[in-house]
Amino acid sequence: MDEYILTVIVDGHEEEIKSYGDSIELVVDSIVKIESITKIVKAVRLEDKVSWSFEGMDLEELRKLRLGINNEAAVIQELATYNKV
Repeated sequence: MDEYILTVIVDGHEEEIKSYGDSIELVVDSIVKIESITKIVKAVRLEDKVSWSFEGMDLEELRKLRLGINNEAAVIQELATYNKV
């Protein structure tokens, strides 16, 4: 499991938070579940300093899409297969 530092907007203020996950997709998914976060600005994986920019990503749209997930375990398992080296 990797450690990430994310720059996010919470209640109109930029904050840095720490998150853990097996992939950036799972980290973003965990942020999507936090309603008070309105935007992800960037993320950095601490192990190797790889960074991601989230310019233009709409968390509200992702939250709407997430409501349609009926089998979350299957989605996580499928995402994990794409992250294997």
